[in-house]
Amino acid sequence: DSGISSEKVRNVSETGLTLSYLPNIEMPESGYTDIAYGNGVFVAIKGTTTGAYSKGGDVWELLSFPAQMSGITYGDGKFVAVGEDSAAYSTDGITWTAATLPSSSEKWLRVAYGGGKFVAISDERETAYSMDGITWTKGENSRNSAAATHEDIIYGDGKFVIVGQTGNVSPACVFCSADGITWTKGTFLVQLISLIYAKEMFVGITIDGAVYYTTDPLASWSSAATLSSATWTGIDYNNGVFVAISKDLKAAYSTDGVNWKNKTLPEDNNLTSIAHN
Repeated sequence: DSGISSEKVRNVSETGLTLSYLPNIEMPESGYTDIAYGNGVFVAIKGTTTGAYSKGGDVWELLSFPAQMSGITYGDGKFVAVGEDSAAYSTDGITWTAATLPSSSEKWLRVAYGGGKFVAISDERETAYSMDGITWTKGENSRNSAAATHEDIIYGDGKFVIVGQTGNVSPACVFCSADGITWTKGTFLVQLISLIYAKEMFVGITIDGAVYYTTDPLASWSSAATLSSATWTGIDYNNGVFVAISKDLKAAYSTDGVNWKNKTLPEDNNLTSIAHN
């Protein structure tokens, strides 16, 4: 796995036991907030028209997007990024072509791929879907079906899952869709900021480090652990290990998603997103 911060890259070993900076590697510019891996390339974005790419995680180069991008994923042989009222796609992660998302009063925040479809979420209420990452259609009006504020979207176990925070419009925090178009509210009322599906279960984390898991995101969730005091930002899974990252010198790992061990990072750094090759 590789975790990105505003300026540096941190390597996470396959066992989750070793966390250290990749030697002498710094990102061009700063402020990166999301990262994806595909076709042998890492691509990091920062909410602007610039990003960075690496073919091995050791050497990074700047790239340009046709618009400001906030979220990125890889699927169906291409990278797809979303942000503002725009999307963009790329087969190599370096050269990007603009696409048009449905008009929204909010910024398009994150995007996920699964079941032959890309699904994007705005930071509040809106959803959109695309079969190819190029032509997009607005999904169900999520004022009636999704959280007041979206945080993350993933695909797992044959469904898309959105997590967010509660609000007066829709007091729920988890929403599921088999087709990425119509959404069903869950009953879980804890705000998760990042989510992963692995080992036949969903595992999510709150900004305060509370970890929850379930086999059915629309039903009840079980408390797994509360991690060290920190501002937690992401969770990922690779090679049999769950890894959680934070902005405050803290990380954690688990082999089953339920029992977690905290780690203190060796250098001061704000890790904001994580992806694996």
